[in-house]
Amino acid sequence: MAQAAYVMLAGDATDSLEQLYALRADAVAPDPKVHVATLKTMLAHRVRHPTIHPPSHDPESAPRLADGITSGGSPGPDRVISVICL
Repeated sequence: MAQAAYVMLAGDATDSLEQLYALRADAVAPDPKVHVATLKTMLAHRVRHPTIHPPSHDPESAPRLADGITSGGSPGPDRVISVICL
């Protein structure tokens, strides 16, 4: 059976996976509470669905995207089922 994954293009919503997991608002976020709520929503999606997430300033983003490494660290999917842009 073919694997599938989402690709989350979150722009500057996260600079790194560490920031996402720490639920740390960006220093330039207009409203830190809204930013943290967005991070929680992103994490909730990643828990429910295999998701390739290349944060904008994470040096591992390019290989993560190229290799299709999902949120669970599993190898790449056979197909992408949805691209999510924030």
